[in-house]
Amino acid sequence: MTTKIQPNPSDSRFTAGDLVYIPQDVQLWAWGEGSVFSTPAPTTGIFIEERDAGVLLFIKGRRMMAKKAHIYPYAQEKK
Repeated sequence: MTTKIQPNPSDSRFTAGDLVYIPQDVQLWAWGEGSVFSTPAPTTGIFIEERDAGVLLFIKGRRMMAKKAHIYPYAQEKK
């Protein structure tokens, strides 16, 4: 007999309030507006929550969605 392994919600590499790195040319979209943007340069954002379609981020004063594969944990450069 086999059992299905249920994904654990705590397996996410981000928690609410984490600073994230967003590379150049990542598509961002807003649900209510139907607007799609591409980042013109690398930028940062704040992780809010994970959703089925991607992750909800706070970027430059707006709530935007991005694919989880396109964002990374922010790490300061080591000197």
